Amino acid sequence: MRQVPLFPPEVMGNIPRITLLGAETVQIEQHQGLVTYQNDQMTFRTAQGEVTLTGKELHFLRYTAQEATVGGSIESLRLERRGAGK
Repeated sequence: MRQVPLFPPEVMGNIPRITLLGAETVQIEQHQGLVTYQNDQMTFRTAQGEVTLTGKELHFLRYTAQEATVGGSIESLRLERRGAGK
């Protein structure tokens, strides 16, 4: 019989959870810090690599040590994985 985990993997394994709500809001959970911050681009460090948001008038709706919610006109979201292709 297969055991079902009590908690989802993003909680147990420090895996980032990225939620895009329409084209105006992005929520990033389990981030490990902000790498760059401009009103047209933000980059966050995660356990799996860097997450980069691009858009217009990007701003924080909420920011804590492990969670960030960004508002603005989101144009793209990219995950650049650590060690990808190596």
